[in-house]
Amino acid sequence: MNKNVIVAEGYADDLYEISNNGEMKQTRLFYLLPENLEENQETLDLSITSTNPYRSFPIFDKLLGKKIRISVDIIED
Repeated sequence: MNKNVIVAEGYADDLYEISNNGEMKQTRLFYLLPENLEENQETLDLSITSTNPYRSFPIFDKLLGKKIRISVDIIED
């Protein structure tokens, strides 16, 4: 039985980063509980990171300019 725990959506470009040497690209989405920053609420930072010493990122680059979703499921208790 799968149990969905976290779903974060946003644009891949919003928090897009490239390392100084160009060998790493990353994007991040934030998940807020409940969807605000009230005191004592948890915030999760979910990221997608791609590394390549040859600076080629064909899969990651497909995300740029798109709205994406990152989800976390518990697949076994």
